[in-house]
Amino acid sequence: MFVQVKSKKCPRCGESVTVAMRRQEYEGLRDRSAPIQETLARFNADTRERFLSGYCPECWDIVFPSEDF
Repeated sequence: MFVQVKSKKCPRCGESVTVAMRRQEYEGLRDRSAPIQETLARFNADTRERFLSGYCPECWDIVFPSEDF
């Protein structure tokens, strides 16, 4: 069974995303019973970050620019 879960709003731009999660994934996220990389293993890093900090990929790159030259 899947549930629709809305992420936190991005602290910079205010956008959020809604994704379909398995109930077990949602409960793990809610309970923080395991690291998010395990709880939401089938989602990419950008989606997981949305549920941790709220930052969208574009704003993350602006707020935390890469130091690669």
